[in-house]
Amino acid sequence: MSDAAFLKAEEVSPKPGAKHATVALIVCNSIGQRETTVLTAELVAAGDRTNWRLALDFSNVGMITSVGIGMLVTLHNKTKAAKGCLVLFGMRKELMELLRLTRLDRMFSFAADRAAALASMP
Repeated sequence: MSDAAFLKAEEVSPKPGAKHATVALIVCNSIGQRETTVLTAELVAAGDRTNWRLALDFSNVGMITSVGIGMLVTLHNKTKAAKGCLVLFGMRKELMELLRLTRLDRMFSFAADRAAALASMP
């Protein structure tokens, strides 16, 4: 299990015999400039280890800045280029509204919880 200052990640197998995926709990309340640097490095490393199969838990996150949104777009692009899967779950209503306003909700896959996120992975 990874235990960075802002992230707790673990590799899991969504289903018996399935490829491994990384489930990452973002433990910081807000994602700004400082947090983005650490999160990006950790999530890129995790993505590389599990063929870009990522499930990100946002249940602790209350605020995300434009830099944090940029990080999500970067992760999406890396996942798409690697033909991987990126699922966001545990999003608060306010964060979902922000993604809707910026129309980024169309870019990402969302799930209600960890089990649903893992079940949605091919």
